[in-house]
Amino acid sequence: MLTLNTYLKWQFEHKKIPSDLLKMCNEQHFSQSQNKWIFKGDMDICHLLRSLKKELNVYLSEQIKEEERQSRKLEKFEKWLDTCPIDYHTSRHPSSEIKTINFEL
Repeated sequence: MLTLNTYLKWQFEHKKIPSDLLKMCNEQHFSQSQNKWIFKGDMDICHLLRSLKKELNVYLSEQIKEEERQSRKLEKFEKWLDTCPIDYHTSRHPSSEIKTINFEL
């Protein structure tokens, strides 16, 4: 079994292991199959890669859901603007995508 710790010791045999990789080795991961917390450095490389891929997929899924939620809120606001009884005008910042809405009271 090739663990992350074993691989890093072999890869950096005569060099210092980068601190971000050492930090990752000391992070804990909950193993559902073993029903306990284990250090990522003690995980088999294949299992670690699968675990990281799963974490990334969960994160991306949450980000997509949040973007969709924000988009629905914006659509709802824009619909409200269409029926707004107060006069307004919109403009964009010249160097960004920031949109401003100025109400005329």
